[in-house]
Amino acid sequence: MRIIRANGLADKYNWEVVVVHNPMINAFALPGGKICVFTGLMEKFRDRDALATVLGHEIGHVVARHSAEQLSWTQVLWLLHFGVAMMFNTTFLLDIVINFALRLPFSRKCEHEADRIGMIMMSKACFDPAVAPRVYKMLGLVHGGSEAPEYISTHPSSAQRVEKCQEFVSEARRIRSEQNCEFQQSLKQRIANERERRTRRHFF
Repeated sequence: MRIIRANGLADKYNWEVVVVHNPMINAFALPGGKICVFTGLMEKFRDRDALATVLGHEIGHVVARHSAEQLSWTQVLWLLHFGVAMMFNTTFLLDIVINFALRLPFSRKCEHEADRIGMIMMSKACFDPAVAPRVYKMLGLVHGGSEAPEYISTHPSSAQRVEKCQEFVSEARRIRSEQNCEFQQSLKQRIANERERRTRRHFF
């Protein structure tokens, strides 16, 4: 995968991309480099830059080791829960406070972090990071009215993600400008043209 190679990650994880024939518009990553992409997502985002936005986000989760962070954070919250429950002999209100004030905000922070990392990595692979806000806006429209209020969700609202991604665009574009992308694309086109010319000469 272009994003993985461009960021020097090919040898750091056991990467594997699995395509699942399902109309669901989604993708997810597992620790160690396993990425699952549903065909519904590929049909929705046929543009390479848009698809790279989603894949970059999932790769960002792996690189940032968010699964390990979530596990460690869960252990901290469990110890906090146990300690306070022993002191005050109550758990119901404590569960609510921990969930809404600590666990869910931490999860949303990880999502924003994966968005930023993904945009930087796709930029290094010469994809256009400026499409990211549009992608997350479209994903929000796909969910429509089923999107839960942000304060009870593990993910930021689509509006919040769009706003944050717009803030990340200038940084990502600067990184892309340092990759000499136009020359690379021109070189690839010349190589493709030369292969086509040789193929035609061979047959005709």
